[in-house]
Amino acid sequence: MRITSKWQQDFNVRVDFLEPVRLRDIEQHKNFLQRSGVYFLTHGQPPAGPHKVDGEHVFYIGKAGRQKLWTRARLHWQTLTDAKTSTGNDRTGNSKAFKAWRARPGFDPNHVWFVGGIVEHGHPWLVACAESFLLEHFRKVHGRLPYCNTARG
Repeated sequence: MRITSKWQQDFNVRVDFLEPVRLRDIEQHKNFLQRSGVYFLTHGQPPAGPHKVDGEHVFYIGKAGRQKLWTRARLHWQTLTDAKTSTGNDRTGNSKAFKAWRARPGFDPNHVWFVGGIVEHGHPWLVACAESFLLEHFRKVHGRLPYCNTARG
């Protein structure tokens, strides 16, 4: 087998990160967060200044392509607080990694912060591309993915 053609395309994806919001206060930002984009969750308030997606405090990097940032944030709040339906079932899928994270000593869902990033044009494929880039950047800096971006938790 040999290569018969090549394709290369350079492109830029612009992400405008918003001010950090305590995840518990996400309902107050519902209207503004009805957008597609990427986001990260931190344990403890992120440092002031430019957001460091590769900071040690980051425990999850995600995307909101077809869903909106607010929807994803609300689902994470429900997972981290172990929200139940009226029948007692988990309200969300509760990944192993998030279950393990909330079982960590000293974990308090009130100390989780959400940093949303609006992806210019908001096309789902651009959002997915931005998320992949952020995850790979985090991996290069730390030699691993953020804790809750792994299946093991």
